[in-house]
Amino acid sequence: EGDSYTLDFTSGFINDFAGNFATTDLLSNGSISYSDTTAPTVTRFSSITADGSYKLGASINIRATLSEAVIAGSSLDVTLSTNDTVTLTVGLVGTELNGTYIVGAGDNSSDLTVSSFTKGSVKDKAGNSMISTTLPVNANLANQSAIVIDTTVPTTTLTSVVFDSSTNKLIVTGTNLDALGVSMGSDIKSLQLFDWSKFVWDINGDNETTANKIFIENNIASVVVTNATTLTITLTELAKDELLATNGFGFEGEADTLDVTAGFIKDFAGNFATTDGLS
Repeated sequence: EGDSYTLDFTSGFINDFAGNFATTDLLSNGSISYSDTTAPTVTRFSSITADGSYKLGASINIRATLSEAVIAGSSLDVTLSTNDTVTLTVGLVGTELNGTYIVGAGDNSSDLTVSSFTKGSVKDKAGNSMISTTLPVNANLANQSAIVIDTTVPTTTLTSVVFDSSTNKLIVTGTNLDALGVSMGSDIKSLQLFDWSKFVWDINGDNETTANKIFIENNIASVVVTNATTLTITLTELAKDELLATNGFGFEGEADTLDVTAGFIKDFAGNFATTDGLS
């Protein structure tokens, strides 16, 4: 890489058994030839990006590990299972080429992999260029199957709600709640799939009363997707008492409503629903 190298010997490099040093073994600018004729290959594709689900605009590192060090500026292109192409490069001499995949609109893959790659301009320090574009056995990324690309917006809708003050439960009905991909019957509050600022108890249903109850996460004891059409939200005892004590609650004045702004619900990848508004 760069300028050629030479081998220099100073006179007296060699001596015999009696300890007599040679005076004629001087070598200056001796030329060096390399016997390396093996081309570099890709031994592994991987990613240092954390396992999980990724939505539109997310960045994911893609890495190719090579069989030997290659010169600065070496690059190759990989095609992913999302049909996107990413260029991997090495800045300095090394065995790893890196690039960044940005999740695009419509990209989806339950198991992000490298489906193919080009030989590009990869060259080792002896001048051998990459020839083989055979995928290594472990072409899957991040522990083989742990990166999910999901840009599909949940189609969940909300249609009505019943409040049972004896059990502190809000029984919300809707459709496609199973699209969130969570376990039915399990408490999913800790997964933080809900924006509680968009979940409002509207006193008198006029969307104007200053006493409206805007919920916060600490008001919620548990959240359970009971089935594809039922979301069961249990309030804390304190939150229930605050709600019952709100001026105009329930049968006082006009009927109350539940106002939910679209985007209240999101999936594991962070895609917010656009159809879950309830007024």
